[in-house]
Amino acid sequence: MAAVQDERYARQTQLEGFGKAGQERLAQALVLVVGVGGLGCASSPWLVRAGVGRLVVVDPGVVDRPDLGRQLLYTDADIGRPKVTAAVAALRKMNPLVEVDGLQLAVSAENIAVIAQRADVLLDGTDAVAPRLAMNAYGVQSGKPVVFGGAVGWAGSVLTVAPGLPCRECVFADTPPSALCSEAGVAGPVVGWVGAVQAVEVLRLLLGLPLPEGGSLQTVDFWHQTTRRLLVRRRVDCPVCGLGAV
Repeated sequence: MAAVQDERYARQTQLEGFGKAGQERLAQALVLVVGVGGLGCASSPWLVRAGVGRLVVVDPGVVDRPDLGRQLLYTDADIGRPKVTAAVAALRKMNPLVEVDGLQLAVSAENIAVIAQRADVLLDGTDAVAPRLAMNAYGVQSGKPVVFGGAVGWAGSVLTVAPGLPCRECVFADTPPSALCSEAGVAGPVVGWVGAVQAVEVLRLLLGLPLPEGGSLQTVDFWHQTTRRLLVRRRVDCPVCGLGAV
């Protein structure tokens, strides 16, 4: 089995900051993916193929026909099936060395602590506000990193929240909620870009690689063909992570 593992992960263990020690760290990790729509489908395969020890995907929904244009884990045969059921089946085929499980429920402020209790990193794959607020608050309170992502139209963004860095509320508190993909549409490759960057961020966190000082928001705009990394700062008056937060 050791020889099989070495061969499977040979290309990434050659990387600086990775090595066999890094691979062993991944094998001991648990990542919670909240939402297996476009972003969850784009990010979770990279984590499974990279050898994260255990992946738990959470989603209350079922596969609909419009999902098939961008949610790469599903096919026509999955229409009407719970997303977690179809996603778990697809992900397990990618790497038998990784344990993949699913929970068909909606994440909320009331259940996030129980669901994420054993997770090392949380990944946001939902476009709903309530789960994002719950993950952000839980991440700040528990000290567990949360990698947020968003994609609408031709644009997308990724924000990593971790101890010492700005939380999601610091960055987006004064920003109106983004339109849902079902309302504004989204280009499939944008979802792929965001999911891939989220997966890289999760791997960096699990490997213990350095995070940018002060925090950063990574954005892409494929309509104007631009990518940017915006420096972001913690807000002293942030109700979640600021000095006056409870």
